[in-house]
Amino acid sequence: MLALLPGSRLGFGDVKLAAVLGLPLGWLGGSPLLFGLFLPHLLHGVVVLALLVAGRIRRSTPLPLGPALLAGAWLATLTP
Repeated sequence: MLALLPGSRLGFGDVKLAAVLGLPLGWLGGSPLLFGLFLPHLLHGVVVLALLVAGRIRRSTPLPLGPALLAGAWLATLTP
């Protein structure tokens, strides 16, 4: 749904990756699934804020969400 919103900067590659990662996280249970939904956005937000403060990017710079999705899903599988 996020990719279909007007002005959304979420690409369909990120959407497909999120769907592929969501299936095994859902199979692991509710807790990993919720962490898998929350952690990528938290990780991506921290990276974006650090890059903005360092002056390496601007607000209009497109950044991929895929690495944060992968890291968040991996961290979510480590949760009990």
